[in-house]
Amino acid sequence: MQNSKLEIYPIEADYRPETDHSYMSDRMLAYFQNKLIGWKESLIKSEQYSVDSLADISTRENDPLDSCTNKEINYPQVACIKHKKMLLNQIEVALSNIKNGTYGFCEHTGNPIGVARLESYPIARLCVWAQGQLEKVVNMNSRAFPRAQNFY
Repeated sequence: MQNSKLEIYPIEADYRPETDHSYMSDRMLAYFQNKLIGWKESLIKSEQYSVDSLADISTRENDPLDSCTNKEINYPQVACIKHKKMLLNQIEVALSNIKNGTYGFCEHTGNPIGVARLESYPIARLCVWAQGQLEKVVNMNSRAFPRAQNFY
C-alpha cells in the first residue's frame, strides 16, 4: 500500500478480502486497517469504562479488610484491562506493519499468513505452521517445568 497514513479508507460495504485475487492488495490492506482501527477504538472505549469503574470501587472503602476484598473482587477486571492493553499494543504493531508493507506475512517464515486467519485474528503475526511450532515448544517447556506454569 503506497499511502503511509493510518486513516480509515472507504471500502465498499460488500467487499470481502477472501474474494480479492491479489494477496495484500491496497484494498485488502485498507480493509484490514479499517478493521484494526475499529477494534482499537472499541477497546479504548471499553478500557476507559473499566478503569473508571475500578477507581470508583477502590476509593469507597477505607477499611483495610474491605480494601483487600475489593482488590480480590477486581482481580478479573484488572486481568481483563491488562489483556486489553496487550491487544492494543498488538494492534499498533499490525498497523505499523501495514504502513511498512509487512502486514499479512509470517514473521518467522515470510510466507502469507492467509486471509481467513487474518479475518478471524487480524493481529496474527505467524502463519498456521509457525504458530503450531511455537505452541509445541511452549507445550514442551511447560511439561519439562510443570511448576513454572504457576508463574505465568
